[in-house]
Amino acid sequence: MLPPLPDRLRTQFLGLIGEGIGPWIDGLPDLVARLCRDWDVELQATLDDGWSAYVASGVRHGQPVVFKVVPQAAEGRAEIAGLLARDGRAVPTLLCHDLTAPALLLRHVPGRAPTQGELSARGVAGLLSRLHLHVERPPAHAPQLIDRLAAHWQSRLTANRPLPSPLPDRLVADAAASVERLCGSWPRPVLVHGDFEARNILRSDDDLIAIDSPAAVGDPGYDAACWILSEHDGNPDALRHRTTELADALDYPTQRIWQWAWPLAVDELLDKLDQPGWSQQSIHDALTLARTVAPTTVLDCHSAPPAELLVSRT
Repeated sequence: MLPPLPDRLRTQFLGLIGEGIGPWIDGLPDLVARLCRDWDVELQATLDDGWSAYVASGVRHGQPVVFKVVPQAAEGRAEIAGLLARDGRAVPTLLCHDLTAPALLLRHVPGRAPTQGELSARGVAGLLSRLHLHVERPPAHAPQLIDRLAAHWQSRLTANRPLPSPLPDRLVADAAASVERLCGSWPRPVLVHGDFEARNILRSDDDLIAIDSPAAVGDPGYDAACWILSEHDGNPDALRHRTTELADALDYPTQRIWQWAWPLAVDELLDKLDQPGWSQQSIHDALTLARTVAPTTVLDCHSAPPAELLVSRT
């Protein structure tokens, strides 16, 4: 008996990808059953913490495993590419994979998610240094970071305009241009995690392990800025201090992390404006963060954000 697909996950897939994902959802039980037979896996329970993939716990040859099927094919294949390249280095061990599905079977890593503020900059820098493999050419199915982000920001520019409370086009375009400029100005590309937020880090014994990595090849500052923003607690001074600490531990320019934080903060704000259910306070916090990390030139142009951005989304 396969663990059922939770209604919550079905709703999330439809919201994340759209109605076109319906046939994939309908075919998921047969796909999972086939892979479990091929890989000799007995699934036990669907995990609640997956929001962009079907994730279940199980057993293979007496050992605990994690089974994952990703509805967005490019991201799933990129995750497999990163796991193959890292070969267990600071990531779970990949036991089996299917690029067509795409699906992967991982050795279970016992651990817990760190609480906010628990991780030191030095500890995070150590994890990033193990993840960031220097590469001359992308592994198969791992895209260039600039290609992934360029497509993402093009969709952002298009999706922003019809929003009930859109951001000014020039502001979104500036964030997109910042991404292009940063990607094109770093000479030593590495295999980045691609979604290096606090929720994608596990503390296992005395070690840190990264999970859910849609790998890409590009500037390591992208991962650093992702973590900095995911740890933000509303205190701008603490944000600046944490940025400096991480930059020093990585031997990476502080200003570049800050520059990466700007488009990432705009992206987070657009997420909240685009999705129903966010409170006025959540949108206000995201807007405040974007203004905190914004370049001076942007602040000069947008010193008075439109009041309609602060309307309740509940």
